Amino acid sequence: MSRPVRLTNRDRRDLRRIGPTADTVRWSMDLRYQETGTPTGRPFHPDFVARSRSNPASELRDYDEWCRRWVESLAAVQGQGIKAHRWEVVQ
Repeated sequence: MSRPVRLTNRDRRDLRRIGPTADTVRWSMDLRYQETGTPTGRPFHPDFVARSRSNPASELRDYDEWCRRWVESLAAVQGQGIKAHRWEVVQ
């Protein structure tokens, strides 16, 4: 017997919202492939190579280095009116 398959087609124009149903946090990550060297649209964010078959030595595998780059990048744009995130904290 075959199992049912559920496919969902998402679009950036879709409205998605879940009401307050729990006292826990639901994390959602939007990870996408981007060819090395292609502009991200956010030049103030650090770039790094996550995986490279052609040049494995270029991969950033050091978590502390990754954190350092983010801390420096966010500190550099602080107070410049640049929106570093696409979301806001709601309390």
